[in-house]
Amino acid sequence: SSHLHSCRFVGGTRQIVGMASDMAVCRTLVLWLTMVVAVSEAANKKPLFEYDDHYVMLNDFGRNEFYRRALSRALATCGDSCSVLDVGAGSGLLSMLAAGMGAPQVLALEANPALATLAEQTIKRNQEAGSFTTSNVTVVAELSSKVGLDRLPGGQKADVLVTETFGTMLLGEGAINFVPDARDRLLKEGGIMVPAGGCQYVTLVEAPDFAGTLSPAHLGGLNLTSLELLQDSIYWKATVGSSRSPLRSLSERLCVLEIDLYQDTRDSVPSNHTYLIKATSSGTVHAALFDWDVWADASRSDILSTAAGSRNFAGDVAWGQLLQLQEEAAKDWQLGSHPQRLTVKEGDWLRVGVEFIARGISIHVRVQRAALPDLEPGKVGGMPAVGSPARIRSSNRGAMIEANELLLPVAGDHERQRFYFESLLHAVTGLKNSGHATPTILDCSSNAGIPALLAAKGQGLHSLALTRRSEFAKTIRALVSDNGVEELVDVLNADPRDLLEAFLPDGRRVDVVVLDPPGTPLHGLSPFALLPRVRKYLLREGGLVLPAGGCLEAGLIESTDLSHMHLVPDGGRWKELDLTVWNEEARRQGVLERLLAYT
Repeated sequence: SSHLHSCRFVGGTRQIVGMASDMAVCRTLVLWLTMVVAVSEAANKKPLFEYDDHYVMLNDFGRNEFYRRALSRALATCGDSCSVLDVGAGSGLLSMLAAGMGAPQVLALEANPALATLAEQTIKRNQEAGSFTTSNVTVVAELSSKVGLDRLPGGQKADVLVTETFGTMLLGEGAINFVPDARDRLLKEGGIMVPAGGCQYVTLVEAPDFAGTLSPAHLGGLNLTSLELLQDSIYWKATVGSSRSPLRSLSERLCVLEIDLYQDTRDSVPSNHTYLIKATSSGTVHAALFDWDVWADASRSDILSTAAGSRNFAGDVAWGQLLQLQEEAAKDWQLGSHPQRLTVKEGDWLRVGVEFIARGISIHVRVQRAALPDLEPGKVGGMPAVGSPARIRSSNRGAMIEANELLLPVAGDHERQRFYFESLLHAVTGLKNSGHATPTILDCSSNAGIPALLAAKGQGLHSLALTRRSEFAKTIRALVSDNGVEELVDVLNADPRDLLEAFLPDGRRVDVVVLDPPGTPLHGLSPFALLPRVRKYLLREGGLVLPAGGCLEAGLIESTDLSHMHLVPDGGRWKELDLTVWNEEARRQGVLERLLAYT
């Protein structure tokens, strides 16, 4: 569903040591390094069903035990001849659980051929070890929609259908499009669904850390409010999990989409709903938080949840929750020309509009104030079709994604900006003391033009800010105007390697060039890619580069949580099951050599 909304992981830190001339400044840079690594690695991955994603699923012990309990009850109900259909089998874990409980026939359907092969190898190893000698477990590498009754054991419909095809959104992997089809064609009438159903929840939350990275309104005396025009409060969402960033609930956890897997189909998902709710606390509604529950059976007494605190580290990495930035919607549900935060008091009435995109694969939420209602709280109807505001609609989609994943968080990282400010101040002071009265600045960094603005507003220096996106150039020009430094700062939409000396401040080579730290390139441009040409054509002899140097720090750590991301612990066993095939595959594929974008 990457074409429907974009996600990034919020949480985690890296350290960079930067030195400007003879002054070393050390800052902890939060969020953005993690995002750059995640984005660059994700570019070469399929969005779903990657085998290495299954390590965290295998190590989500709460998930595994939920399905063990649910299958145990289901098999006890249907008797000794119970047959099981596992849709989206992945590693084959659920199929093996069913076989271990005595199901004589288990059919595991997994569309990814490489993953199906791993599942088949794992099942065979357990069968040879005598884990389920009385069960026949078959793996078919095919979409469930392409499997006919003739592929089922004995050509008979299954007694139990089990599936774990849920994304960070409950229906994010499109389960409502294929699970009902498998149920209606391949499950016996009166058969058992595991799980029986679930609900997608939304909670309005105050999230100052999250909002602060996307609303860098003021820094060093600069007015940066124009950066907020790049915020995408509709389509873009951030994935959070195992994060220490505080979230404070301002509403009850609201069930906005309940799914009955026994009878619902894709047509059961509405286009939208509106809800009337009360604010449970006072604060600012920074975001809508998405998480979900599924229940094992109709009693709803056994729940698998992605709510914060319900999963271990592996489970949080596998699923996590989504945050959608919020701003106050008008009475007609439209958003304004500039984002306006919604501040509420405990007891305030609010309307929550929920749009279901692609049958619930993605969900968009808007919030508006409500007058004293004459209706009971809860679902109160639909909402009109409303589009996105011009500031979002008229912008290039790729630019909006990049702005929310990289540019705004980098601009909102005050520690990073403080490092650049102090480094620039030190460099300029040194140049002035050595006889350069008015040093000029070339800002090639991904800092939203902030170093150029600081040099102009704080030191009265001529600066040129470069960006490779026209949308960003337009926004930085607005910042230049907002801060009254039009005579001192020029902004160009250009690659520094293509820049001619004539375009530089005063038409001559500059005294200071500002770059990104190594290892954190925007558009894949590391400082090492830029420096040869910058030094040769744009920087005067004896000019300074910021940062001037750095050190990549590495260390050895002990972390069971992190080990769950790339291997199965305890010698490759979980309870009675032998999962060593997965550890062997991790070595074969070099998984242990990969950088993990989580801490």
